[in-house]
Amino acid sequence: RPGDTTVALHATEVARILVGTDPSGANDGLAPNASLYCCISGSSTSFYSSVEWLLSSGVNIINASMGYGGYGTYDQMDAWIDHIAVQHDVHFVKSAGNSSLFITCPGMAYNAITVGGLNAHGSDSVAGFTVPDTSSYEESGNSDRPEKPNLVAPSVDIWSRGGETVSGTSYAAPQAAGTIAQMCSLNSALKTKQAAVGAILMASAAEKVEAKGNGSTGDRFLNSVCVAGQNGFAVSQVSDKEGAGILDARWARGIVYYGNFWSYTVAASGFPYNKSITINASSNSLTRVAVFWLKRNSVTNHNAAPATQVEIADLNLSVYGPNGSLLAVSDLAEGNFEIVQFAPPSTGTYTITIGGSVSDKEHIGIAVW
Repeated sequence: RPGDTTVALHATEVARILVGTDPSGANDGLAPNASLYCCISGSSTSFYSSVEWLLSSGVNIINASMGYGGYGTYDQMDAWIDHIAVQHDVHFVKSAGNSSLFITCPGMAYNAITVGGLNAHGSDSVAGFTVPDTSSYEESGNSDRPEKPNLVAPSVDIWSRGGETVSGTSYAAPQAAGTIAQMCSLNSALKTKQAAVGAILMASAAEKVEAKGNGSTGDRFLNSVCVAGQNGFAVSQVSDKEGAGILDARWARGIVYYGNFWSYTVAASGFPYNKSITINASSNSLTRVAVFWLKRNSVTNHNAAPATQVEIADLNLSVYGPNGSLLAVSDLAEGNFEIVQFAPPSTGTYTITIGGSVSDKEHIGIAVW
């Protein structure tokens, strides 16, 4: 940022994951050809002006590997952050925090992609992964809050410089931000489709540390990571510590490449909203459907003024098979996303139905993988 000569090793380490280049080409960052705008915020007051500078600079993605407090509440700063996706069409990615408990501010923003930590223990198998005790995941008891984190990414023993390693969710967040940059590079329309990107990231994060199995037909999630659905279905694939699961840049790219995502602004009268899709079934396939919608906050005086809040819609998701049978449902009590996973019984046209309590138009994104 002009006028700021601060040098911070932590910021440099985060920047390296995002846009670092290696002469050999073997260890580039996730988006080495992107332009990096850096600002170091030492207080909540300077945070607002820093974000405003980034927005005025025309950035597409903001990575925030920092946090204030650790109370897991949806406060004024979180509400202010939510206007960024709605009024500026900018993606905001936030580290979950390393407090062992509560998500740090403003990671409770509904429209933010909040990223928790993952320890791979040098393994390439999910069976050998763990979620570090230091990765924040809890929300406060306040009912007015989203479920966080959205997903997890490697955060332990990240190679940084001279053979040294660093750890913390600060290094998980830029992996998600870099993946969004790759997605926007593949399809530039995604720069302004924040709900669709949220759905893509969560639909593609199909594996969980706490899952039984590796995603084959018949695999199920532990009861502790399932949210009870309707009519006996226990299918909402959301983990308390992991959200949708492990960031998968390749699968996210696959959704973008094959065009398996949609973005709509739907009037209140348009709900329940039905989307017909063709799904090819195979003996080893699992299909995952995610819906993500935006909290439509707005601000007039953008420099730290309180946001005008719009109540978040309480949507739900159902998927019906070609014969009209109900296959999966998700109806989370809080949050702005729903996810289901199921083994398609046959190849054919499936119906995604999004319903719930809606008072106004909603910006929704849908992704299928």
